[in-house]
Amino acid sequence: MYRKIGSKGFQITLQNRTMTVTPFKLAVSAFLLGPTIYFAQLLIRALTSDVSLGQGFKSILSNAWATSALVDYVTAMPFVFAYVTARSKTTLAAIATCSACFFLGNVVTVPLFVFYILVSPGTWMIDALLPLANPLDSHAGPSVNGSPYIKPVLVAFTSVTLIFYTAICIRAIASGDPGFSFILNDVWSKVTFVDVLVGIQVVVLFVIVKEGALGRRWGATVLWVLGLLLLGNGVTCLYVLWLVSNVSPLAGGSGVLDVFLGKAETRGFVEI
Repeated sequence: MYRKIGSKGFQITLQNRTMTVTPFKLAVSAFLLGPTIYFAQLLIRALTSDVSLGQGFKSILSNAWATSALVDYVTAMPFVFAYVTARSKTTLAAIATCSACFFLGNVVTVPLFVFYILVSPGTWMIDALLPLANPLDSHAGPSVNGSPYIKPVLVAFTSVTLIFYTAICIRAIASGDPGFSFILNDVWSKVTFVDVLVGIQVVVLFVIVKEGALGRRWGATVLWVLGLLLLGNGVTCLYVLWLVSNVSPLAGGSGVLDVFLGKAETRGFVEI
């Protein structure tokens, strides 16, 4: 069923599920998908080039800066895994979706976030990315949500990833290897670098919505965003650790994951 909701957009109801589409949500989705389409084109060119994936991997590892870009991509996974798991309805769905995001990259992750935005029943970005901040629809997390091991596992995974990323960056700085000149002229290194940039825009959007629009911490939002843009996904790991540190020890595994959906620190809402 289709229903227009004034100047805000329109609603579509399918099988008892309502999605609200607004001009702002469409604009944000287009902003996310533009770079993703460019990345997909680069990926297709790389796959159809004379350089095989195996050769490309060896080429990336031959340069310290290209290697750091590859590790930077992996460093985003603590955030992606936690958020996607929190949004998944079953453990199997969480595993399948996280695997697709890891192995296929942001050509999957970004459209997935666009899907979250467009199928939301609310008109706000808060409703779309943080559905537990102001619940408009039923939310069922995966069975792993209740596990008491969620917090220590996420903290350990994120911490190890951050330490490894930092070591690789230090190695790159001390290596003397060419940076952008190599990456931009090596087909698979360029694909990896662009993949990182495409993924960071999702984290930036999440931070703006959660820390700015929801938490009204605009000063902190600016600092987080600048850190992400200048230092990459190492800052993403710091942000994940910061989010988890704000979860009460009594919240359990569900509380750890639900903080990624806006359940914690709901200090008010700003429509954007």
